[in-house]
Amino acid sequence: MDYGTELTLYPSPVEEDAPWRFTGWLGDDAALVGSGGVVEMTDDIALVAGFTPEWALVLEDPGITADPEPYYTGRYLDGGKVTLTATPPEGGYRL
Repeated sequence: MDYGTELTLYPSPVEEDAPWRFTGWLGDDAALVGSGGVVEMTDDIALVAGFTPEWALVLEDPGITADPEPYYTGRYLDGGKVTLTATPPEGGYRL
């Protein structure tokens, strides 16, 4: 590879079907990666693609809402906080 060649990096988790979200490039050379994953090769570099798991939250009762709403994937990032609010139906619940 020629000095100064630009490469575009594409992160990919080891488990393709697992719900992982790319969080950024890690390592001493991470600052060399520009927007869009472009890096100019002027020396050897070492990078690790960082990922965090995502979790699905299924609400089967229309009276339960989540705040915040999930990301566009329909999932939440690992460690995120979600507030669930239950609104009883008109007339309340009967036990």
